Amino acid sequence: MHKFLCFISLFFFLGKGSLLGQETSFLKKQKLDNFIKTHLQETQQTFNWSIQSDTIIMSGLLNSDSILVIGFSPPSMKSRSLFFDQNFNSDAWNKARREVKQLVDDYYNISNIEVNKYPLGINSNRPYFCVKVYDYNLLHSIRQLNTVRYTDVMTFVLGQSFLKSDSGCSPVTIPIEPADTVGVSPEAVISWHNINHNTQDGWNKSNKGQGVNIAILDTGLSPTQSKLNADFDEGESFGRTVTKKGFFAPTIGGPYDGWEDQCGHGTSMAGLAVGPKGFNNTPAGVAYKANLISYRCTEDVIINTTQEKDGVSDALFHAADTTVHIISMSLGDLFFNGMVADAIAYAEGNGKLIFAAAGTSTFITNGFGVIFPADMNETVAVTGVKEGSAPYERCETCHDGPEVDFVVEMERVSNTSLHGVTLGEPDLSITYVGGSSCATATTAGQAALILSNDLSMNSAQIVAKMMAASNFFPNRDDDHGWGTVDLDLALSQPPFESCDDSLNYTITMEITNISFPPTSDGIFNNTAEWVVEIEGQSFFFEVDIAGESDSPNEFLNNSTCGFYPMVIQLGSNLCGENFIDNINVITHEDDGGSNDCTYNSTFDDDYSSTNETILFSNNTFAHQGGGGVFTFTYNLYCKANERPELEVSGDDMLCVNGTDGTIDATATGGVPSFTITYNINNGGDQTLVSDNTGLAQLVHSPISQGNFSYLFSQVESAEGCISKINETHSLYVSPVDYAQGGYGALTGTINSIKDYETDGVIDAFQVLDSLAIVDYDSGIEINLLAGFEIKQGALFYAFINGCNNGNGGLNIIDSDSNEKR
Repeated sequence: MHKFLCFISLFFFLGKGSLLGQETSFLKKQKLDNFIKTHLQETQQTFNWSIQSDTIIMSGLLNSDSILVIGFSPPSMKSRSLFFDQNFNSDAWNKARREVKQLVDDYYNISNIEVNKYPLGINSNRPYFCVKVYDYNLLHSIRQLNTVRYTDVMTFVLGQSFLKSDSGCSPVTIPIEPADTVGVSPEAVISWHNINHNTQDGWNKSNKGQGVNIAILDTGLSPTQSKLNADFDEGESFGRTVTKKGFFAPTIGGPYDGWEDQCGHGTSMAGLAVGPKGFNNTPAGVAYKANLISYRCTEDVIINTTQEKDGVSDALFHAADTTVHIISMSLGDLFFNGMVADAIAYAEGNGKLIFAAAGTSTFITNGFGVIFPADMNETVAVTGVKEGSAPYERCETCHDGPEVDFVVEMERVSNTSLHGVTLGEPDLSITYVGGSSCATATTAGQAALILSNDLSMNSAQIVAKMMAASNFFPNRDDDHGWGTVDLDLALSQPPFESCDDSLNYTITMEITNISFPPTSDGIFNNTAEWVVEIEGQSFFFEVDIAGESDSPNEFLNNSTCGFYPMVIQLGSNLCGENFIDNINVITHEDDGGSNDCTYNSTFDDDYSSTNETILFSNNTFAHQGGGGVFTFTYNLYCKANERPELEVSGDDMLCVNGTDGTIDATATGGVPSFTITYNINNGGDQTLVSDNTGLAQLVHSPISQGNFSYLFSQVESAEGCISKINETHSLYVSPVDYAQGGYGALTGTINSIKDYETDGVIDAFQVLDSLAIVDYDSGIEINLLAGFEIKQGALFYAFINGCNNGNGGLNIIDSDSNEKR
């Protein structure tokens, strides 16, 4: 009965009945397809249902499964950048949820239609829910609520599939060319495309991904591929873990079908990022010591069904609330989806670094731009290019564009069917995999190598290191971002540290918030198009004319210019400066007929150029723009360009009342002379100054016996660069004797190297354990008294030659000297 009623209702809604509320004509499938295709081709941007008219959205619903996702929020909570710490089950959120639900319930109660109006149910921990919508009036009423942020059609397939026709699930059966892998220890191989990025040098300089948790959101893992199951921690990948989760439901609102890959794509992506460096000549992943959390959340690589969008969103929310560091998404769609966007914003806000594929299509359709969610500011977009030097040519089926942040060389020029080599199916098989999918998983592994050397780094710091090690840096390419990452260079950079006035640093600034002034402009759509240029890097922001303040990702239009995280290289300070000055900031309001980032005095206005001083002790600076004051909130990350260092050597044993000893302190890393701070036995600080070669010398007069510890705590160069150090040199001055009636006899068990020197008498009760190497040097006599013992394996030397600063004597067994007692 229910199915019959739904069929009658749908038939009625497609006509001109009263439930539609007006004589509205909706687009048939082919016309709607053409409308969407035109948008994709002309704008090079994904299709966003929520900014379309009611008629277009209704047409999409009537030509699909009629499921609409509604994103809601309290009226004051529209910004996704604020979602990361929200309790979506709070009173304010529940009130907004109830308002939308009440409207839907009232409509269906009045219309007396029997339908499963909430096909996915309503999750009180999400800022959205799905509704079946067949009626224009209901759609229109929903969109009028001030608690509604977006209304997106969930399942819509654009004509023939415009993304890759096999949806990433067709296995590649081409045999692996001998030149496309190289053997590595213990019995594994490395793919040619990783060699091109200096991955092996990266392995030598990193912790290989150890301690990093990588989540791969894809089609799951093959249960038959042992390298991603029982043998995941074999060989040099020992000591790590794999976790397998399932968030995909084959039917709308049905149960999840488990973690197992039924496509093969997820298995290949996991192999690229984290495949084990083990045995059987299978390819090692980039981060072969990283932990893997595999999420099966899609059926294939296109996020285009209600179940897939729901699965991806749930997987993202789950990963966001765990110890995951990096998320890799070799998935996407030509349609923007608010549900998935909410989940991505939540995960990114909780510190997850998210890599997303720019898109892989047939050669006919890869003229489209970067797909969703790679086009979001919160993700790092990655695509593939052919091998060779820049300028790059995108891979045969890869999308590119201004949203792309990094690229990977993953397609042979000689044969466009030869791509990165990874794990496949069945067990122990290896295969080629290409497109932006390959590039994305590879880049996620690269980021894990960098992070594994310092697990305290945040996403912006990781991206900053990748940027600085990329071939286009500091000039971003229009289609290929920063270019390819050289892992040798990325992992040769000094670590980030707190900025202060002690050293000369290379300084990176991350802008975390911008307050834009109000403006009377906005003649097109009440939106001010602000262009902000800092040290030559331009960013295009679309802001309400009333002025707004938020994270830059809320306003940034990265298809025009700019990138997120908003990290900018400022240059270097001088030692002694707790600031960097002359930072050029330019702002103007773009009023031309089309968006661009270049100032045109004929069309644009509110131009201002200032030089600002960025203080290490602050986190904001203001810029006087032509239309008002801009306030920027920032974090600073510093890498030392040169650090004064100290090497200490010298005497470690002296005879009491004997010859003076010397300690040499040699300073490097700056301009001499160096001022060196030290103390003796934790006493007061003292200083000495080096010569023009950096050498300073201390003299120790042995007027009293005992242990002396020289602690060197600071070295300062002539230009004022200061390095805090912790170098210790120990020196021992021997006593007058080791006699029972004097300084004291030698007692106890010895299991290490010892040298006892004196011009007087040695009385010994010691036990020399098997690991002991002991030398007695006396000026008068050596008495081995009752209790003295040499165990098997120990070495014992004794000689009557007095205190000789540790030069030793003769072996008591081999010597026939009558000097021995």
